[in-house]
Parts: sequence; C-alpha cells; structure tokens
Amino acid sequence: MPVPPWGAVQGYCAERDAWKRAELRAHIDAIVAELYGLSPSELGRMLMAFPLLDRDQPPIPGEVLAKEGEGRASVVRRRDRVRHPRDQRLLEREPRSFVTRDLFLLRYFERRRDVVPKDVSDWFRHQVGLETDRTGAALRIGNDIDLRKRVEQARRAGAAA
Repeated sequence: MPVPPWGAVQGYCAERDAWKRAELRAHIDAIVAELYGLSPSELGRMLMAFPLLDRDQPPIPGEVLAKEGEGRASVVRRRDRVRHPRDQRLLEREPRSFVTRDLFLLRYFERRRDVVPKDVSDWFRHQVGLETDRTGAALRIGNDIDLRKRVEQARRAGAAA
C-alpha cells in the first residue's frame, strides 16, 4: 500500500508547516556545516554561490541581486541595469529574497555560540569579502541589516526558506 506524502508512517509524522520545516532543515544544515569545519565566512561565501535560491520568495524591501546582463531585451526594467564600475559589464539588478541564506547563517551562528551580526552588510563586506553597497555589487542589502530581524521580517512577509 502506498504511503501518503507527509503522512504518518510507523508512528512518525513529517512536519507540514513550511516555516517549521525550514527551521528544522537549517538546524540540520548547521550541524553538517559544523561537522565539515566551515567558518561562518566560508559558509556565507558558499551560500552566495546559489543565485537561484529563494527566487520565488518575497524579498525584504531593498534586497537586490545583480547578475550579468545578457545584452538583450529583458523583463528587468532599464533603470535596474547598471554598469560595473571597474570593467563596465552590464549588470541587471532584481529584487531577491535571501531568507534561506539568512536563516541558515542565523542558526549556524547560534549553534557555534558566535555573536550574531547586527550589521549583515558590514559582515559580508569584511568577513566574506563581498561588497554590498556599491554600484555593481552582486548583493544589495536592504535597510534591515540585523540578521535576526531580517529572518523575522522575511517570515512575516510570507517567505519560506
């Protein structure tokens, strides 16, 4: 007999609430990252290597991911295109959620009993080596820069990691 998805199996029942599942996954991922011996900055850099992550989640106001433009008609409005200041590549900036990255980093900092960044923009700039506030930066962080507040704001906006 087939087992129904998300149903009870031998006395166990999978978590059906999307946010609670995300919390559980972030906790497990934090354990695995710790077992691999990753530093928070290595983890931050790794997580930025997945630009498609959270593309269907509502972003925090002001959150932008810049990707290299393809020089063709795009759904991105012209005013959201900028030139990289160093090499003049065309970059397209689009609103983007970072809820998975933020939740995972938050749980990792907590697991390690590290200080949780109050200014995630500054943390990415100095600890990870990613610019977050210049024209041409791959990542633009909105006004809410406290990591804990960002996770809560994303949750209130309906985003699910």
